Amino acid sequence: MDNLSENVFRENLNTRFNVSRSDADAVELELIECKDLGTTPKQEQFSILFRGPLQPFLEQMAYEMKHEKLGDVFIFIVPVRQDSEFMYYEAVFNRFIEPNK
Repeated sequence: MDNLSENVFRENLNTRFNVSRSDADAVELELIECKDLGTTPKQEQFSILFRGPLQPFLEQMAYEMKHEKLGDVFIFIVPVRQDSEFMYYEAVFNRFIEPNK
């Protein structure tokens, strides 16, 4: 998780993540947004937004996701809205930045 910074997600906007589900086939989500939520020199705060199919619906929880460049990552996502074509899921990151040693 330490390597999953705001910059890493920004570099991977508009790419796809395959979400593993224990009960069924993987679901493909597209990373469509990365938003700074008030990062300071001591704390990184940002959110990312995924777009996916209306079905199957992914419940709020941590999922294993596979990405071409990032490999296997676990991300806690929350469904935040839907439109006529897509479901949208958000993940929020809030962590302290370690000073350079």
